[in-house]
Amino acid sequence: MATELAAEDVNIEFERASTGQTYIWQTQIQRKTFTPHEIACAMYDRLEESQDPDDPDFNMRTVYTDEWTVEKLEKMIKTSLARLNIEVATESMKQKFLQSLGTLRRKTSEFVRYTPIENGFMIVSTRTRQANSVSASELRSSKIVFYTDDTKNSIVDEQMEFYEEAIEPGAVFRCVPVQNQFDFKTPLNLVIADSENERKFVRDLIQVDNARHYDKWIKSTAARFYEIDYAWKKGTHPKRGKFSPDFFIRKGDLVIVVEVKGDEELREPSQENVKKNEYAVAHFERVNSRLERDGSLVRYKFTFLSEVSFNTFFQKLRENDIENFRSELDVKLEAENQ
Repeated sequence: MATELAAEDVNIEFERASTGQTYIWQTQIQRKTFTPHEIACAMYDRLEESQDPDDPDFNMRTVYTDEWTVEKLEKMIKTSLARLNIEVATESMKQKFLQSLGTLRRKTSEFVRYTPIENGFMIVSTRTRQANSVSASELRSSKIVFYTDDTKNSIVDEQMEFYEEAIEPGAVFRCVPVQNQFDFKTPLNLVIADSENERKFVRDLIQVDNARHYDKWIKSTAARFYEIDYAWKKGTHPKRGKFSPDFFIRKGDLVIVVEVKGDEELREPSQENVKKNEYAVAHFERVNSRLERDGSLVRYKFTFLSEVSFNTFFQKLRENDIENFRSELDVKLEAENQ
């Protein structure tokens, strides 16, 4: 189930039409909440509706409510909420519990799955990350560069003219200055966001209130840095591929691995992303098992994240409870794989 907080800090970005300058307005929203008992009663009512009081088999008339009493449902709900470190549920979380009953009479499907076999591990250092670049046309349209006052010191001479032109105030290029370079906790001299969703994620990541709650981070490259094998079907044709998650964030002994997507994936997730999520989750489970066997305290947590869950993600990060976070997209992709 996706993490949703009863009280959520919200950051809204505004842009001045005259100057193009952006600023952030912060507020907090309060959501209506339900106790586990209230949800259990609603689920019990739904189970009663799913039964046929005229079924020839007398036992089938109460088959669901005999197995799932209100008390048993309430215990199950409390256990589910405890995994998220919360005691009450919001309206959308209540609906997720109720929607879970919709599979009672659904026929099962069969899927072919590839199971990777572990044959060794190697350390991937940030020093091995390949350099990446952005063209002038991309910087005018789809991509965004984040830079600091110190970035200029690492720009090579042949790139300096374009760099200074790109960051010039009022230029047509999409460049975002980081006001305090100490909040830019990455070994990279600048970061290229490949989409508007990534721009908003990096914007929130380097905000001072968030930056003080993790140690460091790095933006991956599209290929050949940290690649995860996966398989999916395109129509009737099986496909194999590799993908590199977008962000790695280190917080103590926890490495948070984030793949950023648009909210449109919540409405109609692609089969490829469903399988990327399945294989990535399994990959980091194997990594964590190996680290545990080796006596390491380091653990990895993978999440598929869209903008609708950004606020909750960073609030959980600030509250030191990010281990229990699940995004709306995590839940959606997992459900699509069942």
